[in-house]
Amino acid sequence: MRPTAIAEDPEAAREQLHEFEMLVGEAFRRRGYTVEETGGHGADGGVDLVLSKAGQRFLVQCKQWKTSKVGVKIIRELYGVIAAKGAAGGFVVTSGVFTDDAVAFAAGKRIDLIDGCLVEGRACGYTF
Repeated sequence: MRPTAIAEDPEAAREQLHEFEMLVGEAFRRRGYTVEETGGHGADGGVDLVLSKAGQRFLVQCKQWKTSKVGVKIIRELYGVIAAKGAAGGFVVTSGVFTDDAVAFAAGKRIDLIDGCLVEGRACGYTF
């Protein structure tokens, strides 16, 4: 999957984000997870997907950002939601990249960061 440019039209942008979320969900299904799509709207803390595997639950945020980096604020928010919901861990998946602060904050926590390089399946030390 190669991330596409984000549409300027709000409706088209929503559709592209939904497609990105669906593709991410399918990638997790292929890894043996059961996937519930939540849409990331409302009081779910921005969670787009809820994964289940081996009796554990994981939360996923999808960020289809091409023009900016995903910062530490997003990672901190997900970390809080993971704790509040008692999830085993989480993932933040972006079509772009993460800031150094985001990577540093996620280190040693139960959050995996998957960037555009990984989403596209290039050799980056982890195959998504």
